[in-house]
Amino acid sequence: MDTSENVDEPESNSSEEPEEDRRDFLQKAACVALGGVVTLVPAGSAITVLVSPLFDKSVGGLKVRLTSIDSLEVGGPPKLFKVVTERQDAWTKHHTSEIGSVYVQRTGQGNTPSDFQAFNSTCPHLGCAVEFLDGAEGYSCPCHDSTFATTGEVLNQSSPSPRGLDSLEVEIEDDELWVIYLKFKPNVTDKIPVA
Repeated sequence: MDTSENVDEPESNSSEEPEEDRRDFLQKAACVALGGVVTLVPAGSAITVLVSPLFDKSVGGLKVRLTSIDSLEVGGPPKLFKVVTERQDAWTKHHTSEIGSVYVQRTGQGNTPSDFQAFNSTCPHLGCAVEFLDGAEGYSCPCHDSTFATTGEVLNQSSPSPRGLDSLEVEIEDDELWVIYLKFKPNVTDKIPVA
């Protein structure tokens, strides 16, 4: 007796099922990838806009109008001018406030930037405000006894100041004197602008 039965088994569609599973997987993977891109692009843009002020370290200076050039007499003593402006730190906009001061002296007869010299009034040692001394014909820092010539160089050899006063760029527009105001890193030999 033949024990093997000749039973017709239904033919399996095994070649179609993996193809359908593969197609379904690729379709889902494409949807996930596209959804991720669509979500990440706006999120990345938002994060960039939010944190970009923290990394903006541009140091170009602030152009500030100080006075008319006629208010400074040729060869006269330096005059102190406050630098007052609106400013913005990262996300905060500050109302008009004093951010520093500048000494300006008219050294020449003309009306060109080279006829004026301007110094940041902050001592390069530790940031104290320097004073102009009429009788001594120079600047003095009251904090650590540094003295500076009217041309800005350090006068006393025992001065802790690592460099002379920090000069500022002068511009003349319509008979008005402007400076590019910058602050500089204290207590270093090189004149390094800071934001």
